[in-house]
Amino acid sequence: MSHVPYKGEAQMMQDVIGGQIQLTFVSGQQARPFVEAGKLRPIAVTGEKRIAAFPGTPTLAEQGMKDDVFKAVGWFAIAAPAATPKAVQQRIADEVRAALKLPDVKAKIESLGYEPTGLGPDEFAAVYKKELPLWQKAVKDSGATLD
Repeated sequence: MSHVPYKGEAQMMQDVIGGQIQLTFVSGQQARPFVEAGKLRPIAVTGEKRIAAFPGTPTLAEQGMKDDVFKAVGWFAIAAPAATPKAVQQRIADEVRAALKLPDVKAKIESLGYEPTGLGPDEFAAVYKKELPLWQKAVKDSGATLD
């Protein structure tokens, strides 16, 4: 398999659907409309469990790919300046967590192919700290550079 770098998912999706490339790793948000239209077939998802957006799609681990990099999933986070007081950070996290429990908010996020978790600042920092060496190794092993 050859790596083909793209600056974004839009062109990559056009190329995989158009047959210029045979497969790709893509976000659930980008993939879902094409899967629903029958133009794209999901083969596997990353992470340690199947996702609600594609419940019939097995994980890479279920298919024998046990490398740690395949256990990681993409995420979105809310960021604030480092000097933001802890109490303010926690209040924001609490309000976001409450919003994520609202059925319409949860359904909308899931419809985009994501699973809302509502991690607080310390919980997210732990996930980031755990995944950082994994991604550092993946970049080093790939030989990628910033040129």
